Amino acid sequence: STAQYTYTFSHWAKEDGTAADMSDTVQGNTVLSAVYDATVNKYTVTFVYGDGKTSVQEVEYGASAKEPSAEEAQKPSTATTGYIFQGWDNANWLNVTCDMTINAVYLEIEIYHTVKFYDEDGSTLLIAPQFVRYEKDTLKLPDTTQIVKQQTVSHTYAFDGWDYTTERGESGFISHTELEEKVSLIDDSYTFKAHFAETIRQYTVTFLDDDGTTIATEVADYGSMISEVEPETPTKEMTEQYIYTFAGWVYSDNSAADMSTATVTGDIYLKATYSKEL
Repeated sequence: STAQYTYTFSHWAKEDGTAADMSDTVQGNTVLSAVYDATVNKYTVTFVYGDGKTSVQEVEYGASAKEPSAEEAQKPSTATTGYIFQGWDNANWLNVTCDMTINAVYLEIEIYHTVKFYDEDGSTLLIAPQFVRYEKDTLKLPDTTQIVKQQTVSHTYAFDGWDYTTERGESGFISHTELEEKVSLIDDSYTFKAHFAETIRQYTVTFLDDDGTTIATEVADYGSMISEVEPETPTKEMTEQYIYTFAGWVYSDNSAADMSTATVTGDIYLKATYSKEL
């Protein structure tokens, strides 16, 4: 065999080139020549990418291997370094004469990660965008005392951290305390949006007797049923002239409170009313 061919015996040939019939008898001096079939050798060409993956091809001697695409040869970036594919470390694969390994070559670039902090609306920047390197730069965080959300009639709000998305497509929540611990470990481009914990507001419900004295004072969540904190049915002592029977509750404006539907919407005063009989 040679580098190009592997030879396999085929048959014997006479001097005129025709195949000899080995069952013939010898009639005189005879010269027979061995005839061989030649097979083109194949060799293994291995392309090695930057991420350790390989593309292996079997290629005939003298032929060219198929070059992998630049997309196939991409090397994933790390937190600190990006890689731009430049080509291959040799061109021997264009004329294959033996087994060979071809290594991808990359240009290394230092990565700066873009970080933006927004208010809850996702459009109001809290501070200017920053460009930081992993383990080399320290991320500046917004002043949390300035991150506020106005309370509503139903809820109060307290800043507790950040909703985030990354360039890699990750998303989640991180507390401000956790973020403070990784200000030098920003490993991707981040968009942070202020997150607020909401707490339902509580109000005072005061139940008064018809003479203005306090029967009970209760604290209840916004939107809850007033009947959930309603005291026992009040009574009024009868006089020589009248017997009094509890008739229901009225608001400060003397409108009747329907305890089957009335809910807590703020601080409320309810006064007992009585019917009277002789």
